[in-house]
Amino acid sequence: MLIWKDSTSGSYSVKGAYWVDQKARFGVCKPLWKWIWDPKIHPRVSMMIWRSCLKIIPTGDKFSPSNTCPVCLSVPESPIHLFARCAFASVIWFSGPLSVRIESIPGNCISSLITNLCSNLDRFLRTRMLVYAGVIMESIWKHRNLITHSTGPLQSIESVRLEH
Repeated sequence: MLIWKDSTSGSYSVKGAYWVDQKARFGVCKPLWKWIWDPKIHPRVSMMIWRSCLKIIPTGDKFSPSNTCPVCLSVPESPIHLFARCAFASVIWFSGPLSVRIESIPGNCISSLITNLCSNLDRFLRTRMLVYAGVIMESIWKHRNLITHSTGPLQSIESVRLEH
């Protein structure tokens, strides 16, 4: 009897062989992806977090390293800065119902930040924190886009707080 060592059941399948062959391409599945795509989290929230983790949000760093954050106008814009390190983001994270001091959570990218934020939480609290994070990130993204693409009056911090 032959046993396929790369299968949990020991059985060979074409799908299993394909995954073994493509392992370098796909990498190891991080627990973060399972957390983000939990069925209890709305797909829109999951998509926001996922896009931020993969750095595919169109922030200023994609266009030029000298593009400053349109919110604080102090440092180059990147997903980690916009959603966690910007002073505006810190206020929004702390002013919500979970009062997170996001600036104290370690991480040099969104995926490591979210992992550090959620790794010690049980499933219920992790899901709640991910929903909270996604809604906060959407609020910040919306505010950033209003600043970037609008010529009218800007939203006050109070109106952004009320959104989430």
